[in-house]
Amino acid sequence: MTLRMSSPFRIGLLVTLVIVAGPLFGWLGESDVDNDEAIYSYAVERILDTGEWLTPRGIPHDGPFLEKPPLKFWLVAGGMRAGLLPRNETGLRAVDALFALGAMVYIYLIGARLGGVICGVVAALIMVTLEPLVFDHGLRSNNMESAVFLCYCGGMYHAASWLERRGPSRRHTFAVAGWFTLGFMTKFVAALFLPLVVLLAAWWRPGGAADVRARWREWLLPAALVIVVVTPWFVYESLTFGDRFWEVILGIHVYQRFAGILDPNHLKPWHHYFSTLFGELGRAGTAVLFVAGAIRLISASWRGDPWLARLVLLWGMVPLLLMSFGTSKLLHYAYPFFPPVGLAGGYAAAWLLGHAGSDAACGKGRAPLRYVRLAFIIGGLVAAALALATAVHGRLLFEWGGVVLRNSSAWRPAVLAAALIWLWLYGRNERRVVIGVLMMALLPLSAYAERLHRMSLPNHPIRATRDCMLAVDRERGGASSGILSASGNVLHHTFYYYLWRTGPYVIAPAFEPTAVLERLAGDGERLPVILRRPDFELVAASLPAGLGTARYGEEAVLFPPPYASCGAAVIRAGGAPVWSSTLQDRSR
Repeated sequence: MTLRMSSPFRIGLLVTLVIVAGPLFGWLGESDVDNDEAIYSYAVERILDTGEWLTPRGIPHDGPFLEKPPLKFWLVAGGMRAGLLPRNETGLRAVDALFALGAMVYIYLIGARLGGVICGVVAALIMVTLEPLVFDHGLRSNNMESAVFLCYCGGMYHAASWLERRGPSRRHTFAVAGWFTLGFMTKFVAALFLPLVVLLAAWWRPGGAADVRARWREWLLPAALVIVVVTPWFVYESLTFGDRFWEVILGIHVYQRFAGILDPNHLKPWHHYFSTLFGELGRAGTAVLFVAGAIRLISASWRGDPWLARLVLLWGMVPLLLMSFGTSKLLHYAYPFFPPVGLAGGYAAAWLLGHAGSDAACGKGRAPLRYVRLAFIIGGLVAAALALATAVHGRLLFEWGGVVLRNSSAWRPAVLAAALIWLWLYGRNERRVVIGVLMMALLPLSAYAERLHRMSLPNHPIRATRDCMLAVDRERGGASSGILSASGNVLHHTFYYYLWRTGPYVIAPAFEPTAVLERLAGDGERLPVILRRPDFELVAASLPAGLGTARYGEEAVLFPPPYASCGAAVIRAGGAPVWSSTLQDRSR
């Protein structure tokens, strides 16, 4: 309780809210909704269009979406219907960013209880530097992961508080029930590891099993409320769709995903979650910190001091081990079990920095700090100037004596400037300098700056395609024209989500070069075409001049007049030029 009321605790919480987690709200509309995110965004759009809330609709046939419970859709669509959220990408993702912010606060609270304020702040910082967690089915996208991530972070915190008798028990039991309901009604059985881990942690706590037996009645009313809240939707869908509902939500999207083969591309080796996560820690620059923290966490768990280390260890290990027995593995399935990784790193940072701050570690002699602090402020001002110049002029290039220096991100020098100026302000004796330098060496500041830079980059070429086509149609006074996906029955949900509103979104049964050329240069209405790269290469030499061209990745989009100007608009929005330089020259 003293920790929670102290000034360092409040400062750490503020840093977590504003600096670490705050940027998760930034630039939410800069990128296109991506694949699965397009499925869920389409479901929200159709709820608003049709008024059908109980059974959302799915891509591409507008049929019932039965894969998951609809709570997440209701929250986003409800916010838009109430006027609290705009009906665009920012509105679609704002709830996820809010959930992510709440989860980071809980990670900070757990870390502060485990190893102090530094542990909590560093744990949250490590989370936001894991690139997949932020960008791939990430916490700021309109997917299910942010809600389930918060379900586990909030549930673990309140379950631990109940077991440790911190505050009124009823508050914690209802909070656990609430977060479990959020996870269950968002991603169904993905929430079931929460009670499993809590029960194992209670059993591993000295006197925990006896305490649970003595106090289990405190869970009766919260459990009853969970049943009352979640049951009606399942009953309704069972009565409406019968066995088909359970075949889809349980048979296909639970059993086949984990024990069967729903998608051969999802088949991974047993160690996939562990090896991939460790690789991401290495790319973020926190692998060494994590290893040190894992050793310390295991040691603390063995001693049982603090007991919370056991909960964190079980949270990170048990679900991943059980999921590793399954055949199909996708990294975002494991996101709810990433926080223990950050907490381990924070635990190590707090311990190492604490020892660095001791007299024994620093020694009793004094160094000439005046010049050291002068170097800090000069370096900080230079880095700040570089950040400002990059923000104003864009990519910078310096060449002197055969040495070439480049900088394309304003965030890296900005973070470095803040760190150096902090050292100048904070480093008034040897101990503080050692702490500050270690802080800079240990923390993933460069990875943090890279994540901020990537968030700010425009990456919405498919949305730009839709917007440009609709603008051209309005100028012509004609109906929406539509677009041809010419490479056969290969569906990319993002394409459908954005382009179905441009008119007929036609998917060719198979690639046919003459049909492509007819759409682009025939006597009838000339309309845009999307092609996969191999098919594009087959027709590139035969394409007419005057096309607007761009690509999204491995798909080219070709715009005949009057849509030719859309090619440049797509590139400005994050697309790229097509592969053929000959075609680019002809299109000019």
